[in-house]
Amino acid sequence: MKRYRAQKLRFAFALGIAFWIAASAAVVTSPRADDRPGPPYSFTVGTQSNHPNGTQLFVEDVTVHQDFVEVQIRAINGAREAVTLNVDNRSILTDSATTQYRIMPPRDNRDLRVAEGGVLQGTLVFISHVAETADWIELRINPHRASVSDRTRTPNFDVRIPLAEAVAADGKKSPDGRFG
Repeated sequence: MKRYRAQKLRFAFALGIAFWIAASAAVVTSPRADDRPGPPYSFTVGTQSNHPNGTQLFVEDVTVHQDFVEVQIRAINGAREAVTLNVDNRSILTDSATTQYRIMPPRDNRDLRVAEGGVLQGTLVFISHVAETADWIELRINPHRASVSDRTRTPNFDVRIPLAEAVAADGKKSPDGRFG
């Protein structure tokens, strides 16, 4: 009888542990890619990054389309001279699924040059579709220029943007399907 009771107790304990592990996993799991709305969808990011040379980069909004991604930025040049944010056309967007999205720079400012004391505001366009398995995207400005010098004219920035924000933003769609 004691042996049967001990087995029953061990089974109940193991079942309790398994339930606790399953419940914990459900709590810490991030939203799945299938929980994201279908393209196009937009969401507010609202992050700021500062470079030691005085340049500030604000990532304001992201819109994911079927074949491209738009990232609204504002760059303020607080450096002592003009800065370039797209040297050799190498600024990119990457994601957690190892996809790289190439920038399609504006024709009138391919290097994304910002005059001393100037502001560059606009939408950067990156070609490709966001991988369904991606949890985040990362804006990489001048990724091959790892300078932290306060005198550089080519500041680099890495801004990671969680795509789970899109799930939260989906609830903010207006009746016409736009976000706001």
